[in-house]
Amino acid sequence: LSKTQPNRKYSEDYLQWGFYYIESDTHQQPVCCMKPSLLQLHFTTKHKDHNRKTLSFFVRSKDEFLKRQTVFRKTTNVPDKCLQASYALSLLATKQNKPHTVIEKLVLSIMFDDKMASVLKSIPCSDNTVQRRIKDISEDLIQQVVEKIIAAKEFSMQLDESTDISGEAQLVVFVRVPDCEDIIEHILLCRPLPERTTGEEIFKHIDDFFCDHDILWFWCVAICSDGAAAMTGRTAGFIAITRQQNNSIVSSHRHALASKRMSEILHETLNDAVKIINYIKSRPLNVQLFHQLCQEIGSDHKTLLFLLMRIFDLDEVYVFLKDSSSLAEKFEDVSWVCCLGYLADMFKKLNELNVSLQGYGHNIFTMEEKVSAFHKKLYFWMNRVANGNLEMFPILSEFLAMNAAVDTREIQKVITNHLKKLHSEFVSYFPFLTSGSDVGKCWITSPFNMENIMSADLSIQQQEILIDMTDNQHFQEMFKEKSVTEFWSQVRKEHDELGAKAITALLPFGLTYLCEQAFSSMTSIKTKPRKCLYLEYDLVVSVSTLSPWIQDLMAKKVHVSH
Repeated sequence: LSKTQPNRKYSEDYLQWGFYYIESDTHQQPVCCMKPSLLQLHFTTKHKDHNRKTLSFFVRSKDEFLKRQTVFRKTTNVPDKCLQASYALSLLATKQNKPHTVIEKLVLSIMFDDKMASVLKSIPCSDNTVQRRIKDISEDLIQQVVEKIIAAKEFSMQLDESTDISGEAQLVVFVRVPDCEDIIEHILLCRPLPERTTGEEIFKHIDDFFCDHDILWFWCVAICSDGAAAMTGRTAGFIAITRQQNNSIVSSHRHALASKRMSEILHETLNDAVKIINYIKSRPLNVQLFHQLCQEIGSDHKTLLFLLMRIFDLDEVYVFLKDSSSLAEKFEDVSWVCCLGYLADMFKKLNELNVSLQGYGHNIFTMEEKVSAFHKKLYFWMNRVANGNLEMFPILSEFLAMNAAVDTREIQKVITNHLKKLHSEFVSYFPFLTSGSDVGKCWITSPFNMENIMSADLSIQQQEILIDMTDNQHFQEMFKEKSVTEFWSQVRKEHDELGAKAITALLPFGLTYLCEQAFSSMTSIKTKPRKCLYLEYDLVVSVSTLSPWIQDLMAKKVHVSH
């Protein structure tokens, strides 16, 4: 058997013949030959002019060679770094809803030497380049979401449309998709609606997107929208059309409750408050004079916001109006001030409820609990007001305490009437308030309660798994530490069918909060100077909760400026 030849290593003795090696991936690579005899022969025959050179000459030549090699490596790495920086800066600028040209203005070389300044200048950050980067990042983010939908084969959706500053209607769609560790919420698409905002047109745009990305309507378990006719119409509404594709889709809609079916006296009070705010805020001179008055008096607030509470808190409003507008007479009417105080209290309570329902990660069960609790409070407040107790309305109560001679019977009647109407409106908008929550699904939010397990809409085997979990310390600790969606995502890894059933029930959106948040970003992105901007890519990157795969995007680029 032949012996394996050992790998020959470079020796420093080879330098006397002017030979060195090139290192590639930590391996030494010879350029022409390796044997000492062949190296000496090559040197004497091919490089006769260096025969009489000393070893110090070759040492200097080696150092120069290594220096050139280092410079070459740095030069080849700079474009990659610049490309990565270009993507990172484009992402950062878009997250802040800034114009594409802001990068050229922000990346300054003042604090660096000339060498570093030249490197900074090599970062591609022109308007068109940044626009291409944002487009690449947006498409990458959407592709990530699409891949998650296809992998999970189920999702829920919320959608809404709004008009941008150019007068063009923009359709925005968000989805909730089960992922490995949790349910993710992410924007799926943003499309302009150039013609009409009908249910058919909205469906067409979403259906085209689904077809292009191999998404099936069968996978959609729930849709949340506003109460507009284009969404909820019985025949031509978006929900009605989607049910032709999947008749098991669950739909929910948000409604504005605060000022609907308000009594005439409260409605007039609200209109008067709006007139007062507009009188001061819509005139620059009035704004300046009011600000100066607040400073002279030493008020805690120097500006008048669009808040009923601020009108009530600022006595300076009455002082300012007294010499300039007949609206000051409203503050001299005790009945009007009582109604204003009640509206300030009630709007604050409704706003607090609204805020508690908004944000990432909320599920339909917690929302139902909060709405149900508020509905019960309305009934409780009605009874308290009927007994002459107004403590639950602190602004109104404080005013009445300072004006003990005021007859409260009239305001009690107004409040009771409004609370009754609000109570009945909640019932009509939220049917579960009368039918009750689905007892068969209570195990999802309280999985260790035996009553919930016994009444769970599950198979015998799945109920037995839940019973086992009640005495499992690991699951109990996990439930305390994680959110409900995170908990069931972990349970699904061990008990797939049980976890999947819980995840499906947790998928539906309760509000169109994410769409409304996107529209807020839209007003910052598509401003009057940028009204010609194509919104989709910037908006997707701005509201995204995922991180783009920048390294993959860089690998697709042939040249750094592409």
